[in-house]
Amino acid sequence: MEAMRGLSREDTLRLVEIEHYVEMGTRPDGLHITDEWVDGSMEFLARITRPKLEAWAEMADRDTQSGLVALAARKLYRAWKRGVDGPKLSELFHGLGDAIQEAEKAL
Repeated sequence: MEAMRGLSREDTLRLVEIEHYVEMGTRPDGLHITDEWVDGSMEFLARITRPKLEAWAEMADRDTQSGLVALAARKLYRAWKRGVDGPKLSELFHGLGDAIQEAEKAL
């Protein structure tokens, strides 16, 4: 069996064993489920899952912030292209600046 991306071969096998238990109610090797096995499985899932969820959340935050910067930049560009100037264009520049500052804070 090939290891899953981000997991060692041993961790992949452990995950497959846990998935089999969840689906079938038995271990694939036919051994009895013990409290020690359940505790070890829960610790494994917590050790593997938490860092991945935190990384996904961080990437989502970065994506959201860069999307807001792109949106502000598009608004500014479209207004400039239409010939808008004066206070309206200045307001859009400030909006872009605010979006950039928020994105820098998030990083």
